[in-house]
Amino acid sequence: MSKSNSSNKKKIAIALMSTLFCAGNGNRNNISAMNTIEKNKTQSSQTLAAVGGAAVRNNQSSKQGLTKNQKLAIVTVVTALVVVSAIGFTILGGKSGPDQQSKNPKSGKNEKGYDYVKEVCKRLDGSKYSSMLKSFNKAVAKIKSCEFSTEEAEQLAEFLKVVKGEKKVLKRGGVYEPFMFGNNEICVDLDDGMTYRLYFKIGAFEIQKRERSNYSSEVFSLQLSYYQ
Repeated sequence: MSKSNSSNKKKIAIALMSTLFCAGNGNRNNISAMNTIEKNKTQSSQTLAAVGGAAVRNNQSSKQGLTKNQKLAIVTVVTALVVVSAIGFTILGGKSGPDQQSKNPKSGKNEKGYDYVKEVCKRLDGSKYSSMLKSFNKAVAKIKSCEFSTEEAEQLAEFLKVVKGEKKVLKRGGVYEPFMFGNNEICVDLDDGMTYRLYFKIGAFEIQKRERSNYSSEVFSLQLSYYQ
């Protein structure tokens, strides 16, 4: 939730509570006035009883308690308090159900992990594999601009997401390292259980998809030219 949305919702909640406060004061004033009238009636009755008036009527008045209108006013105030308090609590960010739960850490851009392109460039720069940096950047540009077939897009779905910045490269716990570098190759393990390898050649590169549990087993491969 943005700061502006949060501020607006807080203002709405405060306005509702202020309205309730004023309404509550109005109802309490009405009840007070009604109590004063009732008190005057009772005092008058007591006076009449003292001089031999209507003693029976005075006893009935003293036992009557709150009038129907007074009870209705109290119920209205209590109901309004409950309703507006619930609304204010929701607006100010109270937990009210599944919508307030934390997002799935594998939902996409919000997940924590490595930005694939930035991380590879950082690790190549100044390393013994720095000569691959130029080829890697060309491969990334080609992948981002390439129109893949349906089969290619399905087979390389997870890898294409990390290259395009739509998904992060996650650690799988402990000291596990998802990146591997070699001569003319960069490998990365993704959370779909596969290892994706970029293998650089002269004028072209190859994307290989292999099972992480059996790296020698190639699932899919695709060769792309830098210049097409």
